[in-house]
Amino acid sequence: MILDQDSWLAIQKDEEANLALSPEEAELLESIQQTGIKGELGYPLFINGRAGSGKSTMLQYLAADYVEFAVRRKTASLPLYMTCSRDLLERARATVRGLLAAHHERLLEAKLDPAHVESILSRSFAVFHDFLYSLLSTDVHKEFPRDRYVNYSEFRKLWYDDFAKRPEAKHISPDLAWHTIRSYIKGIRSTDGDELSPEEFKALPRRRRSVSEATYELIFDRAWSSWYKRLCENEGYWDDQDLAARVLALGLAREMDCSAIFCDEAQDFTPVELDIIFQLSLFGRRSLQPEELRRVPIVFAGDPLQTINPTGFRWDAVQAEFHERFCAVLDPRRRGRIELCYQELRFNYRSNPGIVKFCNLIQLVRAALLGATGITPQEAWWVDVPVQPVWFALDDAQTKEQLEKRPDLVKLVNCEEGEETIFVRSDPILKNLKEETEGIYRNVLGPTASEGARISGSCGISVWRDGSSALYDGFKW
Repeated sequence: MILDQDSWLAIQKDEEANLALSPEEAELLESIQQTGIKGELGYPLFINGRAGSGKSTMLQYLAADYVEFAVRRKTASLPLYMTCSRDLLERARATVRGLLAAHHERLLEAKLDPAHVESILSRSFAVFHDFLYSLLSTDVHKEFPRDRYVNYSEFRKLWYDDFAKRPEAKHISPDLAWHTIRSYIKGIRSTDGDELSPEEFKALPRRRRSVSEATYELIFDRAWSSWYKRLCENEGYWDDQDLAARVLALGLAREMDCSAIFCDEAQDFTPVELDIIFQLSLFGRRSLQPEELRRVPIVFAGDPLQTINPTGFRWDAVQAEFHERFCAVLDPRRRGRIELCYQELRFNYRSNPGIVKFCNLIQLVRAALLGATGITPQEAWWVDVPVQPVWFALDDAQTKEQLEKRPDLVKLVNCEEGEETIFVRSDPILKNLKEETEGIYRNVLGPTASEGARISGSCGISVWRDGSSALYDGFKW
């Protein structure tokens, strides 16, 4: 490549397309790309990995193969890459674009038409919520007004404004109520298409139940039937599960014929949403031989320990949903045995060892408190980075002064999606930051907004308040 100046500069400028993959990443890619040849790891695939493990990178490498196939063969059916936020989407699209235009292996082949590549990338990448909304007609959109959309942040606000004043609120937290309503009551539709009743919840296998029968019945009767359901029916509030149920009822997912499906942050999908994903595949409308079932390209990437919504995601529950729903679509006569291939990435390539060890400690405490099994420590790929978390007092004058002097610092704050402005305005130090636009503060991100963000340890701080102190992670004045 050094003899071709343009190709060399393209490689040098692209930060994602020519990564030095680790042995476990290279082995995963080779196994998938050789599916059906060597009989190794195949599809459908679930890539499990903690923060910084490279699971999204693997998803993008695999997606690039199918985008390239669609471009070169000019296929009518396109792959579909879905994630949970606009920032993650743009980063994924940019990575795949680089893999197609600046990867050293593809530069040795006939170059792809850039205009055709952009056309495929614009149609094949989507935020999951926006994708479902786009499937609905304009008339149906009227049933889902944007100002009545309820995410977890809005649910908590409605809860504290209204339900928290009721006596029964002392026995239910908004987190537990949202998890139960989202993952079970609305997230698993009964045979008649209605919400999952307490009797139907009791019939679920024990491994798929993350709350007790008594808790479920309390939330179903009080938080759901007597409160949130009425808000949805009488005041027009709706959430992602209502949107997914409408798409399923109209049969819109079966009209898509996607050649391959790639889902990032899969730990946040509910059973109803998984139904849609399974139905999007064109192979659900093909007659397949048993040996072909391991070649159906559907890939999930996620981390059950890094959930954005309190969905109670568990790997064994996904396996159960897969066998009950997806197998019924691809192999209704059960001629073959389909299983999700499972691959775990164990290293953290993003964070320094101090942060990795701190996160391992949190997961150890979590495992001890909840009786969780199968959780192993994550290993840091970098071993010579000495940065460690540092504590500063909230009322420290120097802390306040330095934050005001350094607007370029990225501030990660402990709040729900969309609550960054409220957090800043109530924080004794951050409230002095200058607004970029009305209600928007520069470089202030919550966990959801910063999901997967590449933030240098020397210029990012994380802020948690416990009443008297704040943790500023990875930064020294």
